[in-house]
Amino acid sequence: MSLDETITLFQGLLTPMLAILTGYIAYQQYKINHRREKRESRQAKLSIYRKIKNFLNYFKREETIPADKYNEVKDAIAEADFLFTKDVLGWLEDFERAFDDTYDWQQEFRREKGEDIKIRGLCYSDSDCQYKEQIKESLERLHSFRHEVKDIFAGSMES
Repeated sequence: MSLDETITLFQGLLTPMLAILTGYIAYQQYKINHRREKRESRQAKLSIYRKIKNFLNYFKREETIPADKYNEVKDAIAEADFLFTKDVLGWLEDFERAFDDTYDWQQEFRREKGEDIKIRGLCYSDSDCQYKEQIKESLERLHSFRHEVKDIFAGSMES
């Protein structure tokens, strides 16, 4: 094989080799972007989990829902609609109902008494409190979510 034939052969192979190399680079970029998107999704999910968990721990201690915590949790729940599967979203809907009910009770008593008060103490000793059972049920529902939150979120963090 002469030098001219060898050069022609390499020139002919150059284009397919460049195409293969370009395809390989594109595939590597795709894999990197896919991993980055999964990592960002997990971080967003973890952020929502932390907000819910932090609120539930705060509520266990303080038994009050300040407006800033209320807004933070509501924002996290709204974000969750785009990140989680139906099982987690169903749990979050139940949590949100209990959360809103408890917050509404708190707001009602705040308007009546004009001060921040711990929810657990409301009406427990007042014989004239007509909503005692509803308040107690609302509190127990909200507290019960503390024991479920990790298990509910754990399965969806893997995907």
